[in-house]
Amino acid sequence: MRSNLKFLFVIVVCCFFIIGTNDREYFKINKSFDIFGSVFKEISNNYIFDIEPDDLMNAGIDGMLQSLDPYTEFYEENETDDIDFITNGSYTGFGIMVSLIDSNLTITGVHDGYSAQKCGLRIGDKIIQVDTSILTNKTNKDLRDFTRGVPGTKAKVYIKRDGIDSLLIINLEREIVNLGSVTYSGMLENWIGYIKLERFNRSTISEFQSALNNLKRNNKLNGLVIDLRDNSGGVLDAAISICGMFIPVGEKIVETKGKISNAYRVFNSINPPQEPNLPLAVLIDENSASASEVVAGCLQDLDRAVIIGKRSFGKGLVQSIVELPYKSEMKMTTAKYYTPSGRCIQKNEQFGKLYKKTRPNSTKINDSVVFFTKNKRIVYELNGIEPDTSTGKKNIPQLLDELSNRFVIFKFVNYLTGKLKSQADLTLTDEEILSKFKKSFIAYKTPANELLKKLYKMAQDEKFHEKALSGLKDMERIVANEEWNYLMESKADLMKLIRSEINQRFFNQKKQLEENLLDDEDVRIAEDLISSQQWKKILKREN
Repeated sequence: MRSNLKFLFVIVVCCFFIIGTNDREYFKINKSFDIFGSVFKEISNNYIFDIEPDDLMNAGIDGMLQSLDPYTEFYEENETDDIDFITNGSYTGFGIMVSLIDSNLTITGVHDGYSAQKCGLRIGDKIIQVDTSILTNKTNKDLRDFTRGVPGTKAKVYIKRDGIDSLLIINLEREIVNLGSVTYSGMLENWIGYIKLERFNRSTISEFQSALNNLKRNNKLNGLVIDLRDNSGGVLDAAISICGMFIPVGEKIVETKGKISNAYRVFNSINPPQEPNLPLAVLIDENSASASEVVAGCLQDLDRAVIIGKRSFGKGLVQSIVELPYKSEMKMTTAKYYTPSGRCIQKNEQFGKLYKKTRPNSTKINDSVVFFTKNKRIVYELNGIEPDTSTGKKNIPQLLDELSNRFVIFKFVNYLTGKLKSQADLTLTDEEILSKFKKSFIAYKTPANELLKKLYKMAQDEKFHEKALSGLKDMERIVANEEWNYLMESKADLMKLIRSEINQRFFNQKKQLEENLLDDEDVRIAEDLISSQQWKKILKREN
């Protein structure tokens, strides 16, 4: 009897503790609402300048979400079509992708079959004005205010193209742009199929099945390469369906865990696989993220596919869409992905300052955490998906990556091709192209040369002797020439990047992919591993 009373006492104490804990949490929440509301009210009523309440609220929301992770986002009523794009791959627009380069909204992609391509817009074109609005120093988000609208309506767009003095004035029509998941499929050598998956949305599985069936219908299929490079993810269900096509019924595909009970879910393969034995290779790179990593992680953990390329991005976070008042919505991180072996692929540095503040030891986790695949191969967590085999590529100089990432090559090709009507009009040899590019390179301020320029300016301010100033100028020229000579050790890689950029100015997306496949080291290695049966040795499936 006494033991029962003691047990009951423990339960009551625990219940009071839980209730007390909840009460303290609710108090903190209510206190925060009261303070935030009071600050908002005071600013709205008494601040020296008039402030739009909507702008003030959105700034507060943005500040709050920026302290979390990069993927928790708020969408106003007029922005919820962004959610539709994530799930359906469709939006209203002209069929272009843009980036802010040197204060100009610059076209970095043109989708096949839509208004921009039909009207002859190219990668590298700068959008100066839409109707009566100047877009200098505007962002991608600002541009969406002009691309949205009723399909069929038009906008007058003013374009600046390098090499042409006057602006191009083009009437672009707003259309429903549907971006497919499978952007290319075809046969490689030795009867090995290739499918490029650009994104995961609701049409992914039907497009993928159709592409695979077409490959099988017309060919003897000895293997398949699934290209997930530059695929930033999308809908989880689509990734689960892709995995289910290749693994046995009942195998775990992915697991999600979060703070609330509803966030914990285990996703298993529920249908008989269509291709249980087809040799597979999956290509990934540093831009493969989220749903792409779910596919790569599942097929790697189950030793179903050999993973080739570069370590993936490391986005192991799950977002849920939350409906808010007045038709607004929020995409909120609610859980983490865990692969079949139990590893989480999320990079902790992706979290905001509030996460690090409340979990000070989180950044200490590293590759020392070991997991095992189905065939007892070692894999690691918390840094994305590590490929099973290196591509065999020689290291690309950091300088070459810098020239690409900072749009130096991009802008050079704009200059080189601006006046040309077609690629056939470019008759320069590689050596002639490199000679022209050298001028762009010398004009570009590399970190070393930038440092020398600052040193020269300091020497001028300090009234250094003319001989010393002249010596610093000579040093600038010497460093520039040394860096150029260093770059020329990777001449073939540089020309490959330049030629690829040239192709993008004149070829549609499908033709660009076909051209790139001809000189794709990752694809070649995938072909060799499948043809030689070496994939079995890598995955310990030799029997």
